[in-house]
Amino acid sequence: MNNVQNINARNKVNLKAMFPECGFKKDIVIEIPTNFPSHLQVPSCDPHYQPDTDVLINALMWLVRPNGRSIWCFGPPGTGKTELWHFICSRIGLPMLVLSATPDTQTDKLQGKFVLRNKGDGVETEFDLAAVADAMKHGVFCLLDEGDKLGPDTAASLHRVAEMKPWLIEDTKEVVHPGEWFRLAVCANTNGREANPAFPSSRVQDDAFLDRFNFITFDYLKPSKESEIIAKGFPMLGMTTISTMLTVANALRDATLGPKVGRRRDASRTNGVTALLTFRGLKSWADQMVKRGFEATLEDCLETAFLAGLDSQTYVALMGDGGILRKVAGDALSKTPKQLEGK
Repeated sequence: MNNVQNINARNKVNLKAMFPECGFKKDIVIEIPTNFPSHLQVPSCDPHYQPDTDVLINALMWLVRPNGRSIWCFGPPGTGKTELWHFICSRIGLPMLVLSATPDTQTDKLQGKFVLRNKGDGVETEFDLAAVADAMKHGVFCLLDEGDKLGPDTAASLHRVAEMKPWLIEDTKEVVHPGEWFRLAVCANTNGREANPAFPSSRVQDDAFLDRFNFITFDYLKPSKESEIIAKGFPMLGMTTISTMLTVANALRDATLGPKVGRRRDASRTNGVTALLTFRGLKSWADQMVKRGFEATLEDCLETAFLAGLDSQTYVALMGDGGILRKVAGDALSKTPKQLEGK
């Protein structure tokens, strides 16, 4: 009897208590099994990650009641698309498998393939389930990153998966039935419906594939929120320095993606450059200032954290005479953090 109890062990999670930032008025209790195979692990999460509250609520409502649809999370790099699901799965104790797509990804990378293994005196052929089929069979979360890079045939092979319906493994003819907590989240730079010159490797996806998804739009956090997080992570940085950093970052985001219009970006109003300073880049920039004892200029620190990785044409567009960053930051880039703060 004890073995049966262990096999069926479940953990009750109250989303109202687990995610107080959402402000749920009523209890939302879910039960997550605890008997997953050892290779399926609950992910860790960046302790400094802070999701947008509206995005978090939308994600949780889909997770609890997907209604036969998967979720498509899209937005620029560094906006927390994949980290959101690490954050959620970590809190509720749900294992997650992650797979990154490329234009060359074939169905076998999603379903699995035959492999040769030594078995005693001989070699045997066994079929290894790939991430999507493995997550489906065991009822855990599956995150398909860079999903808008999939080719049409591979995307078509996921139609039944996206609807959480039984899936035929082509090589073995086994039918995999979706487990209780199987969910498929696609993360991508675009929503799959239009090309974007900022993301040349992304592809326009077929409407029949996209029709099986709900969508969540991601963008960079509001400057006040990014400022708050940077100040907590780098308390020795002054607010004038942080404000200058965010002015630079948002100028680059607008130049690359276009200005925000509601929840989206107007791609027709870009500056023709591709130079995104993500939140990861901001943290690297701040880290350079700290390592150099606040004695190096903001430009010198940004050179190591970001500028040196740009192509020459983009660099000149940003830092040349009349360049984008020269206009928005003025002479602040030529000053050290101590000088900016009047120390």
